[in-house]
Amino acid sequence: MINPNLKMKNYLLAVTLLLPLGVLAQTSIETSNPTQGRIQIGIVESVGYNNKSGGFIRTNPYAQYFIKDNWAIRLEGRHDFYGPVGVDGYLGAGLSTRFNFLQTNRWLLYGQAGYFYGQYRGFDYKKVAIAVGPIIDGLERIPTYSNQGMLSVGVGAQYKIGSRWSINAQVEKNFTKHRSNEFNATLGVGFKIK
Repeated sequence: MINPNLKMKNYLLAVTLLLPLGVLAQTSIETSNPTQGRIQIGIVESVGYNNKSGGFIRTNPYAQYFIKDNWAIRLEGRHDFYGPVGVDGYLGAGLSTRFNFLQTNRWLLYGQAGYFYGQYRGFDYKKVAIAVGPIIDGLERIPTYSNQGMLSVGVGAQYKIGSRWSINAQVEKNFTKHRSNEFNATLGVGFKIK
């Protein structure tokens, strides 16, 4: 049996650790249009469709520095899970440039181009004979890894829910040596840390 005092300590520890995050999520930050010299840091969690792999989930942390009004250099990470069970995936990072060409208090439309480098993980299947009574054919799943660069060009839209939260949509075309002419469309929720 679990000690009730230990259980209560775990709950208090969880509340103590999560409360500052809840407060941070509710605080406001500057919402004016990005100007030269400004730094933004955040994360976007999205779902999407890829014409090569099907559905995927993407986690996308970023930091961007505005070199001119509405024009930023962006350092970005990507972690994608492909397929219904999320066993295939991509993990990488890249540098891109992003230009906000139409912006209101709530809406932002942008174009983005950049280069990413990372690792695709997938599976190949090899036909093998397996013995269950008589010998029958089966498939063995073999993990494959591919390190590669990727050129990415896309456009996107962002709707600001508040000073920190946003809804993001993006379509992009990716060009790689092994997976050329790849098209992605994503829809997600963004959180601006700074």
